[in-house]
Amino acid sequence: MKAAWSAPTVDFYDSVYHYKGSIGGAIWSGIDDIFHMPDGRIVGYGPWGPIDGWRRPKPEYAGMKKAYEPVRIAKVRDEEKYLVLRISNRYDFTSLKAVRMEVNGVPVKSTPPRRIRGITHREAERDC
Repeated sequence: MKAAWSAPTVDFYDSVYHYKGSIGGAIWSGIDDIFHMPDGRIVGYGPWGPIDGWRRPKPEYAGMKKAYEPVRIAKVRDEEKYLVLRISNRYDFTSLKAVRMEVNGVPVKSTPPRRIRGITHREAERDC
């Protein structure tokens, strides 16, 4: 059930890149705010972070990572003999030259910052 928080987080962060007037978002509390006191009391604001008090990722953590990832690869459509993919580079100033991507063993050309590019296996052969 807690993993259900992932989809709205991904949708929210996608809107940051879609709308030019959006300036982003932040995780208010990354770690559960619960403290076990020596006298046995438990104090703090509660278990609402994506990482628990023992620094273990909770189900929400995977969705948070997915939302904030700077490189996205999505399947656009499935053709008869190949897939059409969309590569999104969400970095502001870094191209994807340092990221090695291949389609069926063929290197894929780098994507500039803040750009989206479509790719098929045939395009990979022409681009490289």
